Amino acid sequence: MNSRFEHFIPYAFVSHDLIWNLIPADPSFNSPKNDRLPRIEDYFDGFYNL
Repeated sequence: MNSRFEHFIPYAFVSHDLIWNLIPADPSFNSPKNDRLPRIEDYFDGFYNL
């Protein structure tokens, strides 16, 4: 995996780069998400565990 830090909640919603909103993620995670919120059912547990 070629990870880099991505915004879990899109920058368009929170307008900051605080650490709680940045997660290591493959760029392919961010491409389909764009400025939409991720489906909480799919990602929250992993986000919380980080």
